[in-house]
Amino acid sequence: MAQHESLYVGRDPGCDIRFDLTADDVVSRSHALIEWDEESDPPRCTVTDLLSSNGTYVDGDAIEAVTPLIDGSLIEFGKGGPSLQFGL
Repeated sequence: MAQHESLYVGRDPGCDIRFDLTADDVVSRSHALIEWDEESDPPRCTVTDLLSSNGTYVDGDAIEAVTPLIDGSLIEFGKGGPSLQFGL
């Protein structure tokens, strides 16, 4: 069982995944939320944009609601901003 069920992403020091305050200025202080439900079969993983200034993209598409993630999904924090590849 995982220790957490969600990860906050942004530039704020309180975020679980933190980007540099000055170098990654396309990322909002509180940018996105990644969540998972280990009880579902298979486990359900999602990302939600937290009203960031520059948006969150999954596989190149801007998201506007809770968006499912699959193994290999590319999450980009602001167009042209830092990204990470999601893996199960």
